[in-house]
Amino acid sequence: MKKLSLIKRLASTSWVSDMDTLRSLYLGYVRSVLDYNLCLQASSSKTVQSEIDRVQNHALRFICDGMRSTPTAACEIHARIEPPGLRREKAALEMYERAQRINPLHPAKLLVENWKKKDRIQYPNIMHHITTLQERCHLSNDRKPICRVPKIPPNKEMKSPEVITHLKKQGYKQKDIPCSPETRSRNPHPYISSRLDSHIHRRFSI
Repeated sequence: MKKLSLIKRLASTSWVSDMDTLRSLYLGYVRSVLDYNLCLQASSSKTVQSEIDRVQNHALRFICDGMRSTPTAACEIHARIEPPGLRREKAALEMYERAQRINPLHPAKLLVENWKKKDRIQYPNIMHHITTLQERCHLSNDRKPICRVPKIPPNKEMKSPEVITHLKKQGYKQKDIPCSPETRSRNPHPYISSRLDSHIHRRFSI
């Protein structure tokens, strides 16, 4: 890949870029191209997936300054970069969940719900992979629909909350404060409040 040559150039002895710079360059310059149609890459052949994985494996060696024999998993942990296989599975599940939460009349939701499994030897559908991922990840069936449009009509004005920035001069007694029985039960008894005030006064008066 031609974009990988820039990382190789910056990782050489003449430039000696640090790991954070090479990592940021890879994420924004190289992996952004590899992530194109990431959710559909799960249904591609193993040869195509291995070619994409090989690009990231070469970039990890440049970022971590590792040798060819360095384990790929160790480079991924050291560089804090997810494996491409996990990213493909996550993107496929996100696409499926997004299609399940949109409008019931949307063509994408109808396509997902009306899909029927067909046994195919080569090039299985993306829904085949999502079905196997569902059995492994145990997705919840209680989904909340995505609300892109607010339920409040535009001709209605929202009521702004009333904020009181000062204390009331009157109504400091328990009987003068209007409150519900639930909140009244949380407030202490007036006798207990007076005992607490006298106790605090005596304590600090000594």
